[in-house]
Amino acid sequence: MRPFALLLLACLLGAGGFALAASPPGATCTRAACATRHDRIPNFAASPTIRSAASGSWSDPRTWRPARVPSARDVVSIAGGTTVLVDGGNARARTIGVQRGGRLRWATSGAPRLTAGTVLVLPGGALELGTPAAPVTGRAELVIAGESLDLRRDPYQFGTGLLVVDGELTVHGAPRTAFARLAREPRRGDRALRLAQPVSGWRAGDRLVLPDSRHFAVETVPEYELQGEQGTVASVSADGRTVTLRAPLRFDHPGARDGNDRLDFLPHVGNLTRSVVVRSAKPSG
Repeated sequence: MRPFALLLLACLLGAGGFALAASPPGATCTRAACATRHDRIPNFAASPTIRSAASGSWSDPRTWRPARVPSARDVVSIAGGTTVLVDGGNARARTIGVQRGGRLRWATSGAPRLTAGTVLVLPGGALELGTPAAPVTGRAELVIAGESLDLRRDPYQFGTGLLVVDGELTVHGAPRTAFARLAREPRRGDRALRLAQPVSGWRAGDRLVLPDSRHFAVETVPEYELQGEQGTVASVSADGRTVTLRAPLRFDHPGARDGNDRLDFLPHVGNLTRSVVVRSAKPSG
């Protein structure tokens, strides 16, 4: 599985965090490509236009050689022995290569965002979006820009994504309950959701999802129209068992009943908000 896909899977499952690290035998990299046991991955960062000259903030010209902030056209090299901190919302590059001994780190508070076409963590390099000791409490984003693929150089389409080639990837967001069972059936017009168990980490502004939980007899299924919906949290009670939405529900979300119309179990509500997000700038392609 590609590292980018693995990272997305972990985010979707609501994992508090994870780390990927190199294991022998390692990759061998040249200016042209990195060779692993199974793949030959182009070295997209082989010809940098700007390099980190010291540890510091991405937005500080003193971090870089030449002494300027990287632009969306730059191929950026995070050099060994330096740590670059993404601490604002406007960091951009065409390509980033994190070299052996280099570290690219996101601030754990606020809303740091980095947009790049390809991010390549080379052997011995490290990319860090929170740690177990210091998880992201704000919203850290890595946005993959919509760069065109060069199929002659990159026929297997490794580019335009996050690639960790025998490097280290650490991702730890603020812990939160990923989903919870409801304590009663939500009805159209409701704004308060009563939960069967208390939730942790939910706060105002979080996006929730309620499924379409209707059930039909096979022989009487009508023309189907989805009645799942999303809502935004206005507040959470002190005991974590009641969530109030900013707007009322548009649909009923019934529980499952047996043949005697007895309620067997209730639907769940999921929290879609994450502290760490890796996404495409053009998710539709």
